[in-house]
Amino acid sequence: MGDALRTRRYLLARGVFLVLLLAMVAVPASAEELPFETASLYEGDFSGMSMLYRRSALFLRFDVMTLDVRFGPEDANRLREVAAADAESARLEHRLAETAIEATNAFVRLRFLREIDVDRFVDEARKSTRRVYEAGIIEHDVYVDISRELPGWYGFLEDRNIQPGDELLYRVQGDTLHSVYRSSTGRILQEQVRVSAAHRLSLLGSYFAPKSEFRRGLIRSLFTD
Repeated sequence: MGDALRTRRYLLARGVFLVLLLAMVAVPASAEELPFETASLYEGDFSGMSMLYRRSALFLRFDVMTLDVRFGPEDANRLREVAAADAESARLEHRLAETAIEATNAFVRLRFLREIDVDRFVDEARKSTRRVYEAGIIEHDVYVDISRELPGWYGFLEDRNIQPGDELLYRVQGDTLHSVYRSSTGRILQEQVRVSAAHRLSLLGSYFAPKSEFRRGLIRSLFTD
């Protein structure tokens, strides 16, 4: 009797272990698992923007990356108020972009869809920062400092470049900017934290400044997603 009871307990314990093991195998670490807090972000209307960024070469058009921006409840409410007040105005896109640039609770995700040469990426980032400066969002010395620092920030990619599935993640909380670069397998290759209003404005300005290649697509997604 004792042996039979011990056998049943063993089989039950083994069964539970196998179920847990299979669950662990069946549910790998998700790309949605983020390396920082996002619970304070909003889930309702005007809380997020997204777009597929494409480039053209000769007669070809190819996907480069997806871009997602999410906001906290206060910033989402400001966007909603602007949209309601200026619904018929030709300035609506500009006012919404200005509001997004001033956000202090935001999350940005770039997910790359093709290999990108790191030197070209740095060059594009430098051009984007210049647009932010020319729009009067950051001072000239900030633009110069960021432009000078960019090659060092992405120097870890020199031997591999940007690969399909890689992600660049940013978390804005107040003037704290937390950035993470991780590979398609989920491995974090770089992590930095800066406390600087200028860096926050430079980041968000790069997506919403007047000449940004992302601005119109992101703003339109507020009304179509």
